[in-house]
Amino acid sequence: MLLGLRNLLLVLLAAVVGLVAALYLFQDRVLFPQRPLGEERLTYIRENFTRAVEVRIDVSEGVTLHGWLMEKPGQEKGPLLLYFGGNGEEVSRQLETAHLLPGPLLAVNYRGYGLSEGRPGEEALLQDALAIYDWAAASGALEEAGVVVMGRSIGAGVAVHLASARDVRGVILVSPYDSITAVARDQLPFLPSSFIKHPFRAVQKAPEVEAPLLAIIGREDRLIRPRRSLELVSAWEGPSDVKILPGGHNDLQENPLFWDSILEFLESLGGGSQPGISTGQGLTRPKNLCYNKLVVRGNQIRVGGVLCLAG
Repeated sequence: MLLGLRNLLLVLLAAVVGLVAALYLFQDRVLFPQRPLGEERLTYIRENFTRAVEVRIDVSEGVTLHGWLMEKPGQEKGPLLLYFGGNGEEVSRQLETAHLLPGPLLAVNYRGYGLSEGRPGEEALLQDALAIYDWAAASGALEEAGVVVMGRSIGAGVAVHLASARDVRGVILVSPYDSITAVARDQLPFLPSSFIKHPFRAVQKAPEVEAPLLAIIGREDRLIRPRRSLELVSAWEGPSDVKILPGGHNDLQENPLFWDSILEFLESLGGGSQPGISTGQGLTRPKNLCYNKLVVRGNQIRVGGVLCLAG
């Protein structure tokens, strides 16, 4: 009996060790599921987005990134929006909504995505972001109105890093997080912190950023839970505006309030608006206070309690 129990425990232990080992070996594929850009899609872009100029940026020896600069007609332009996408995103889709923006859009695919060369990784993405910004500055793509950096999901960490190292007018983060390590442990609590190869510790850079922040959070996001986003916001040095909208991780952009929030934020960079927090239900309060009638538990947010973002 005892021998059988011992053998069972050894089998279970071996299974857990095997699972952890497999997750460690394959986590790059999970975190960076590189998305291609087919010839058919490229032809469609070239035929239908005539103002989208293809750009190629040399970021290191033997590695060139590919993307688009979507110009904005007219003499009075808003800031350049520099976009960093999610881990499952090929960024040409952003060209379809670029007409909504008051200024030009620069969207460049990560290494290994689209037509960009190289292999993705945290250090590579962070350094590439600086190279893309510097390319835009040297090429004259930066407008007098400045730069607003936008990051979605894993791109939020890239955007925060860039904002901590370069001059930006504002930061827009969609489904942001404090760290990928914390996100992973929400899903798999048994994982040790050292297990994560690409921790993307955005919360460590947040106190270095004085630019205004717009954070858009999905109330039902089960991948990056709202608490992860609010941890980042609470560490932000500059003013912040939080929009908690109905929706999950991949459908926030379908909510009309998504683009309304972005356009209002871009307009506010000229001055005037009061940063705060909104649940999409008319509730707005200033930052760094307790918010009446709003409670966050895990990934559930409901009216009827008190939330303090910062002590």
